[in-house]
Amino acid sequence: LAFVGDEVVGCSSVTVGWHGQPQLGQFGLLAVSPDWQRKGIAAQLIRAAEQHGIEHGARVMQCEEMTCADGTHETSNWMMRFYTSSLGYTIVERYHCQRGHRSRGGI
Repeated sequence: LAFVGDEVVGCSSVTVGWHGQPQLGQFGLLAVSPDWQRKGIAAQLIRAAEQHGIEHGARVMQCEEMTCADGTHETSNWMMRFYTSSLGYTIVERYHCQRGHRSRGGI
């Protein structure tokens, strides 16, 4: 969790041993309150997740970001640029989920 004073302004999850691989860490569910976005909080949350991973044996960190195949979801597009350009993550695999697929929520 990220706090400013007593206020929770962001959160992220972190897992070590992702998919049964002891050296693979994963972060996700990244969220920052709208009033606190673009102030470095997301980067701090990710760095904290990375540090937690290192301290618990992870040597690789990964995140899955679901984006629209046609590139129309601006928030997802921004997040992909953030992960790659600002944080140095590399896209290692792209896959397409069909509309209505259970991982995409509603139809």
